[in-house]
Amino acid sequence: ASAAVALEMYVHHVILNVYGKHLAAVIAPSEFLAGKLREWGWKGRVEVVPNFVPIDDRSRVLPPPTPTVLDSDLRAAGGPRSASPVRDRGSVLFVGRLQEEKGIEDFVEAARRLPKIPFEVIGDGPMAVKCQMSNVKCHGVLPPEETRAAIASAAVLVVPSRWYENAPYVVLEAMAAGVPVIASRMGGLPELVRDGETGMLVPPRDVETLAKTIEALYHDGPTQRRFGARAQEIAAEQYGPERHYERLTAIYDELRSAVA
Repeated sequence: ASAAVALEMYVHHVILNVYGKHLAAVIAPSEFLAGKLREWGWKGRVEVVPNFVPIDDRSRVLPPPTPTVLDSDLRAAGGPRSASPVRDRGSVLFVGRLQEEKGIEDFVEAARRLPKIPFEVIGDGPMAVKCQMSNVKCHGVLPPEETRAAIASAAVLVVPSRWYENAPYVVLEAMAAGVPVIASRMGGLPELVRDGETGMLVPPRDVETLAKTIEALYHDGPTQRRFGARAQEIAAEQYGPERHYERLTAIYDELRSAVA
């Protein structure tokens, strides 16, 4: 199938120049994809218009943390040492296809190394069997409204992709819900997840760093709240429906004027 698509692209783009003749512009949802299009030989106009996510102002206030006592075992293992309350809010969540390129194996291995932290998985795929662990709850595929609710109640969303992501919508949903994100530093993910500001970026396929980052952020309530609040601000400012509509219509209006 991939070979057929590659042949089609070559014939239409290189031999017949169909795209160059008939496309005034290409709209990409990330700078990463725009760069790849140019790398692959597209010499036409490329505009970046990020995807949008609905913003519900009523959900844009994070609940205060439930005061708890830091786990002595975690302190002994090198975990948080301050007296800050641990945020009693949900689990570490993965949402996506359970395939090798999505990094589900790295997510599950991190869960194995952190048996005292609850992990959840929403999705299905050929690697679903790997999610069967005592501290990993597998939901399978859920309806969109239930998935959104699970994201909003999570402590951390993890996107441990091993291969390029363009502009994953689940990250925008987490941002709108005020949930920090830990993601692989590759593809379009660094455009959405601001390292040390709205979440944390880790090297792909690096389970040790992934597990340590999950453990540190999960037990750091103040940082969770700071990341989440900043993510909500950015989502409202840059990824709301109105902003997306303005960017999109501006491009269409310009192109329409050019051919009028």
